[in-house]
Amino acid sequence: MKKRKIADNLYVYSRDNGQEYYVFRGTIGGKRIERSIGPVQSIGLRDAKYQVAAFLTQAPEETATDTFGEILPKALADIFSIRRLKTEEQRTAWRVSLEQHALPTLKDMPVAKISREDVCKALSSVWSTYPAMGQHVRQRLEAVFSWAIVHELRSAANPAVWRGNLELLLPRFSLVSKTQHREAPTMGELRYLTRYCLSHPCPVNGCILLIIATACRMNEAAGAMRSEIVGDVWTIPAARQKVDRNGDLRVPLSSLAKAALSMANGEVFFFEGRTPGKHVAAAAFRAKISFHCPRPEGEPRVTTHGIRSTFRDWCATHGIPDAEAEKALGHVWGSSVTRAYYRTDLLEQRRALMQRWADALTNEEEP
Repeated sequence: MKKRKIADNLYVYSRDNGQEYYVFRGTIGGKRIERSIGPVQSIGLRDAKYQVAAFLTQAPEETATDTFGEILPKALADIFSIRRLKTEEQRTAWRVSLEQHALPTLKDMPVAKISREDVCKALSSVWSTYPAMGQHVRQRLEAVFSWAIVHELRSAANPAVWRGNLELLLPRFSLVSKTQHREAPTMGELRYLTRYCLSHPCPVNGCILLIIATACRMNEAAGAMRSEIVGDVWTIPAARQKVDRNGDLRVPLSSLAKAALSMANGEVFFFEGRTPGKHVAAAAFRAKISFHCPRPEGEPRVTTHGIRSTFRDWCATHGIPDAEAEKALGHVWGSSVTRAYYRTDLLEQRRALMQRWADALTNEEEP
């Protein structure tokens, strides 16, 4: 059967036998509806349009059956494809953040009926306790509701839009984020963690030690593969980095980093978790770091991001050039003009830097 659009919500369906019918297609009460109006031969175009208007203005209220929880998997699959979210870590971050902070409130609600007040309710807790995550959740909710609108599952405006909408109901990110900090561990805490990991070799401790030794990101260390390391250089593919416009990142391996890799237990990934063929879960070493670097109740916990901050502070206080420090962290460094002429990744300079950092972590006398 062929179909062609005649006007808004009005289509002509052509059957194989040559008969043509006017068909109404639209969204009523948040639900996608198709209704036959009648044969083209016996109903004029004006009457067909009048019938479409009648459907839209006189249609009884219907209970939308598509709930937020039901449409979320399909919405995310399309969003991942369109936005080219290439790594499983990125996709998991979207899923987990929405499952933890949006689904408890919105799961069973018809997507067509969700209001800005409902979105505020879903965001209220994370917005005040972890504003950076709150921002991510709001942006992801906006993308999901946009998907629902495009797929005619919702006719009302997007309830998660910030400007002119949620900005009138929620405090600005800058106001709530001032009291939030990603706590950077002290050098003493990092040295303690380093000693503990070296004296208690296991895959989780090896992963923690690799993060400390290389100042890499959590997911980069957890997903480290044997195929990525040649000699004493670990090449992290652009697709596995948070920002991939720098291209592949070459990481020189210090003696401490090699000690971390010696705790490997996997054939594909260096550090396998409980499921064969899967890398160690981030939650495992997050919990261990928090346990060994306890903080008083109410103070921010030590995070893997904080380890990178400590490394950056150490570089600044020990005269390390900004270019070397930023390259070591995998950051985009300098202006676009600077990057156009400054093509080297400073591998040899960073090799000396990372060994000096390793020595500082294992030397109690180092300030």
